[in-house]
Amino acid sequence: MFMDPRRRIIPNSLTFFSENSPSTSEGVTTRYSRCLVGLGVVALIWFSLAATAMDGLKLMGLDEEPLKYGEEARPDRPGKPPKPPEPTPSNKWAVVIGIADYRGTGNDLWHPDEDAKEMAQVLQEKYGYTNIMLLTNKQATASAISKAIDWLVANTDAESQAVFFFSGHGYRAPDGDGWDSDSEADGQDEMIVTYDMYGLPDGWLKAKFAGIGTSHFTLLFGNCFSGGMFDDASDPGFGEGRVTASACAADQYGWDYLQLGNTLWGYYFVDLGMLDGEADTNLDSKVSVEEAHGYAQPLVVAMRPDSVPDILDNDESAERIP
Repeated sequence: MFMDPRRRIIPNSLTFFSENSPSTSEGVTTRYSRCLVGLGVVALIWFSLAATAMDGLKLMGLDEEPLKYGEEARPDRPGKPPKPPEPTPSNKWAVVIGIADYRGTGNDLWHPDEDAKEMAQVLQEKYGYTNIMLLTNKQATASAISKAIDWLVANTDAESQAVFFFSGHGYRAPDGDGWDSDSEADGQDEMIVTYDMYGLPDGWLKAKFAGIGTSHFTLLFGNCFSGGMFDDASDPGFGEGRVTASACAADQYGWDYLQLGNTLWGYYFVDLGMLDGEADTNLDSKVSVEEAHGYAQPLVVAMRPDSVPDILDNDESAERIP
């Protein structure tokens, strides 16, 4: 039986989620082995596999190199993206993307799509967003994401509030591999990976967002190497007024936990922090990006010390309410 993903979970109660938790694994095996006496080798093998599956931990990294995307490449379009919502007077615009089900089966994750659905819910219910383009799984092709960003840029003005959210696979490659035209100080390009396995690098995203009409722009990245979206001036996180948060540093992996019902970062940042309001430290009924980050970071690190959420805040006027 899997743990209810809506439970409040503190890190020291989750030791059984870790790859290196032999004491819990042994406890599970001991407890159930009494029921397996006499059932034979087949039953024991079956149980061993089931116990392994209950560890519920996936690295959000690819086993293969993604494809390079160009507007002329005409990548696969297996899922018809939703039509853009009819514009409303709110002047709050968001593109929210979550990909758990990738093309094929080798790169599937569990919960990035849940991160995205909950983020869209947060924006609508907590912050009054009505202009939301939500792309999940097969909808989130390279061409669909490109068009969604174009929609975001075209509809924003100086008075707008805008959000770009992504949860899914990330990838990292040397500058010399030609993913984009910039040259970064660390010599690496970081990117998000689309449903149809195209890499959209930080330099490409920076160029796509260049025309956005507002400085009240929040970027949230829940993927491996996501800190690389703001570790260089050529990255999309850099820009007047922009606030960017990531699931991990530029050289680190993100993690997906089956039992949480979200990715690790998504569970603490989006689900508990924003949706349930547990990050509202000043009790004003509005969770800022900074509050969500401050709440999520120590809890993520307690679970995965090798995955440290980060933030870049270019808005000196106030904490960022999306």
